[in-house]
Amino acid sequence: MQIRLMFFAISQLTGGFLLAHVVTYNHYSVEKFPYTSRIMSNYACLQLYTTRNMRPGVLIDWLWGGLNYQATTVFHTFHAQSKQAYKWLQELKTQCPTQDPKIVEEKEEMLPGYEDVNMGSFDISEERSAAISKNFEQLRLRVRREGLMDGSVLFYIRKVLESLAIIALAVSLQMKGWYVLSALLMGLAWQQLGWLVHEFAHNQLFRDHWHNDLASYFVGNFLQGFSSGGWKEQHNIHHAATNVVGRDGDLDLMPLWATVVQDLKVG
Repeated sequence: MQIRLMFFAISQLTGGFLLAHVVTYNHYSVEKFPYTSRIMSNYACLQLYTTRNMRPGVLIDWLWGGLNYQATTVFHTFHAQSKQAYKWLQELKTQCPTQDPKIVEEKEEMLPGYEDVNMGSFDISEERSAAISKNFEQLRLRVRREGLMDGSVLFYIRKVLESLAIIALAVSLQMKGWYVLSALLMGLAWQQLGWLVHEFAHNQLFRDHWHNDLASYFVGNFLQGFSSGGWKEQHNIHHAATNVVGRDGDLDLMPLWATVVQDLKVG
């Protein structure tokens, strides 16, 4: 019994925690980011002094590297409560040599004969697109003013405790030989914890990134062996460049599912 419990603790908790942190730090090594990166073409061609202290949710210039599009709303959405991000922005704007940076986009060629496969046409004018963005920005500000994005501390405490209780029950059943039921309960606990990682990594509960990151490390890295840092890198890009082929990592479901035409090359 003691051996089973020890194996469970090491493999699911300690081992997963260490492995996930190795992955997390690897994702945010300095080599991941260019020494000079351009962000927010409507603001300025801003240059980073260094990326050695880069952390997700502080200044996410790396999300838009290679994309030449209006990123004002995206920036404000990601950094609405980050004084440091806006401080860096003002400092870096003074280093910009031009207000109109030219960024060369690299596009993968469409496979012949598959131009219409799961690809819609985008025929909205720039004026209409700007009006939609303005309306959405007004909606975003109203949602924040009315407190609709404020998380409930009691709710999240309850959800974490529920997940811990399910894990405890799964361990107890596993020690008694109820392996299938134990596995199902562990799957349920990890499913619940997975969405808690999603909430904390999106800075849903606390007003500062540090406490949200700490909570995501506990429910993700520690309890699941799941790298919240690695998830941030992919999922934040998904929100900044939603469904942009070649940038949105959430589109890559291969080899289980082809979501874009380019995936057919592999199939």
